[in-house]
Amino acid sequence: MIKFVRTGKYRTRSIAIKRFSNGIEHIGDGFPLTESLLNAFSVHPEISNSTIDSMNDTDYTQRVEQFKTYLLEKYGFLSPEDFSNTASGEDFTTCVPGTVTQGNGAETVQ
Repeated sequence: MIKFVRTGKYRTRSIAIKRFSNGIEHIGDGFPLTESLLNAFSVHPEISNSTIDSMNDTDYTQRVEQFKTYLLEKYGFLSPEDFSNTASGEDFTTCVPGTVTQGNGAETVQ
């Protein structure tokens, strides 16, 4: 799930691990798996949405990279190349700084 923060930047909150065979996604046997960047992992404590929103870019990037390392250790079938999406970035068109919208039953802070 990607939530936008009030700065025109977006930050992902969770990682979905999907299973594909011959380019087709296979659902079942527990897939897709979802792991939250907000949950405690390794030596990192659980954090709130407001904490992740207020993190500076360096701290956020560091948490994401350490989370990926944790997931690589937890799921032996993953490789670094499996993380294909960018966890953060800028979108000043969709994510107008200072605005808040609601969507799909979950708050999206833009």
